[in-house]
Parts: sequence; structure tokens; C-alpha cells
Amino acid sequence: MLEIIVALTIVLIIFSVVYGTYFAVTRSADRCSDKITLSFQARSFLNKLSYQLRSAYLTQDRLDSSENPSVLSVPDNTPRYFAGYRQPRDGIILHFLTTGGLFRSQLAPQGPFEVAYRYDPSLSCLYYCQQIYVPQSLPGNNSKLSITTQAPNWFPIAENITGLELAFYDGNQWHDHWLDREKNNLPQAVKVVITLQGNNASSEIYSTIIYFPCSQNNSALHNLSPEK
Repeated sequence: MLEIIVALTIVLIIFSVVYGTYFAVTRSADRCSDKITLSFQARSFLNKLSYQLRSAYLTQDRLDSSENPSVLSVPDNTPRYFAGYRQPRDGIILHFLTTGGLFRSQLAPQGPFEVAYRYDPSLSCLYYCQQIYVPQSLPGNNSKLSITTQAPNWFPIAENITGLELAFYDGNQWHDHWLDREKNNLPQAVKVVITLQGNNASSEIYSTIIYFPCSQNNSALHNLSPEK
């Protein structure tokens, strides 16, 4: 009888060890799988955004409007060829012109495209909108951007985003927003920090700094760190 009790005890111990090991390995595999999925999604989005921002530009009428942009007086109704915010304003976090559209057009393969990103924290979703840029006349201006949050062609480009922040570098310091009508130029770099939440309720933070090829002091930019 004693031998049977000892044998059963040993079997139970072995079973507990095997089951515990299997459970730990399974949980670890799930976490790794979740992390790989989030990493792929984050890098895919950051690569697309980097491609578009590196292809962003200001129209020639803005570039030639003043030899000294720092003293240029710009009317309030001047169109925003580049607008970016650390936190969404009216839902939109980025709005700019670029030749790097995510969707090509047979009528204008190289654009220019008007693109915008809208972040909805309640749905943890980032939406994207793109259309061919067609200048429209405005009193006192040459053209305007037309994408709004009511545009019908928004579609989700990234999900599970629980946090999204941008910062804009002017060559000396970071700013929490960048409006072309204020700066009359593109930023020299944009920092992007996104937080994604996986199925296991784990969160991962990804960040990058996107440099603009047209930066006047591009060599100094590479000393920047993604950490502010």
C-alpha cells in the first residue's frame, strides 16, 4: 500500500512538472507571437510614413514667397501644405502634400498627393486619406488643401494603437506642432512614438526619427536620439 502511495505521488509530481513546463512554454510562445505581430505592424506603418514624409514638399509659390521666411507675414487663411501636431486636433494629426502616395493614380503616378492621418483613440485606430492635389483658387491665395475629417475616403491603416505622439525638429529644438503658415518651411525631422497593445494586454512602444532630405543641416540631425 505504501509503495502505491509513493508511486502515485511521484506520478503526480512528474505530471505537475510537465504540465507547468508546457503551460509556461505556451504562454511564452503566445507573448512572443503577439510581440512579433505588433512589431511587424509598427514597422510597416513607420516605413510607410517615413516614405511619405521624405517625399513631402512645399509648392514653389511658398518657397519663393520670401527670401527671409522668418519675417514673412502670412495671412490666417493661407492653406496648410504641412500641418502636424503632437496630439490630434479635430482628429487629424498630420496633413501635407507629398509625391509619395501609398496608392498610385493612373492619371498622376507621381502625384502630387494630398494626404492626411486621423487618429481615433477611442477605437485605437489610425486612419488614412489620400487624394490627388488639385489647386483651388482662394482670395489672396493660390490654392488650398481640402481633406477634412468628414471626407468619405478615410480607411484604417493601423489598429491597436493606444498612443501616438509626434514632435517636430527645427534644427535647434523640438516642437509639439508644426504649421507651414507659421514656419514657411518643412521641419528638419519628425519624431514618431507609437504604443500598440496586443491580444494579451501587453503594450509595446516603438519610436523613430524621420529625417527630411531637404534639411539645411542634415548632417547634424543624425546625432539626434529617438528619446526626447
